[in-house]
Amino acid sequence: MVDKQQLNIVIPVYGKNEPIKEVLQQIPFKELKSRFNGINIQVVYTPREDGEKLTIENNESEYINMYVREERRRGYGQAYQTGFSSIKEGIIATFDADGTYPIDMLPEYIDKITSDGIDFISVERLSRYEEEAFSKKNLFGNKFLTKMTNVLFRTKFKDSQSGMWIFKSSLLDKFDLNCKGMEFSTEIKIEAWKKSNKFHEIPGIYTKRIDGSVPALNPWKDGFRILRYLLKRRIITLFRRK
Repeated sequence: MVDKQQLNIVIPVYGKNEPIKEVLQQIPFKELKSRFNGINIQVVYTPREDGEKLTIENNESEYINMYVREERRRGYGQAYQTGFSSIKEGIIATFDADGTYPIDMLPEYIDKITSDGIDFISVERLSRYEEEAFSKKNLFGNKFLTKMTNVLFRTKFKDSQSGMWIFKSSLLDKFDLNCKGMEFSTEIKIEAWKKSNKFHEIPGIYTKRIDGSVPALNPWKDGFRILRYLLKRRIITLFRRK
C-alpha cells in the first residue's frame, strides 16, 4: 500500500467529442482508493474549434479531485507538459481519452511501481491488440518508429509510441522534455530509459477506440515529425560527444 502519496492522472483531450466521460467511468476507483490518500485527475482539454467547452462532473467523492484544465496551445506534448507542470509529488498515470488502453489494470501497474522498485512503466501495445485497434498503416508506422528508436539510441523498446505510462513524479526533475507534438511520447521514453533507475515495459491489451472518438493522430504528418525528431536528437547527441 502506498503511504501518504497522491495519484495524479493526466488525460489529454482534443475536442469535445472525445468520449472522456466513458473513459473516466473505466477507472477502477475502488481499488485505487485503497492505495492512495487522494487522487487528482487532470483532463487537459484543447478545443478543436473556437467556443468549444468541456465540463465534467465529479460523482465519486471529495477524496477525488477531478477537473478540466484548458490548454489552447495545440499539441499532444503541450497538453502533457501543461498537466505535469502542476504536479509536485506522488505517482503519475497517463492514457488517452479514446478507451483503447487497459485502464482497469492501473492498480496492478501501480503496485509494480510501489512494490517492485520500478520507476517508469510503459504499457506496450504491439504484443497484444485487437484486430481493429490498428490500421495496417498505423501498425507499420509504430513498428518502424520503434525500430528506428532502438537503432539510433540503443534502447530495447517494444513499443516506443505507447501513450499509457505510470511513473514516479520525481523523475520530472531529471527529464529534459521539450517536444510539443506526438513525438513527446518517444521523448519521454528515451529520457526514462536513460535517466530512471528502472524502466519497464508491460504488455497490455490495446482495443478498438470508443465509437465517436476522433483520432488526433495524422499518420503521415506525425510519423515524419517523430522521425525528424529522432534523427535530430541523434545528430545533436553525436556532436555533444565530440
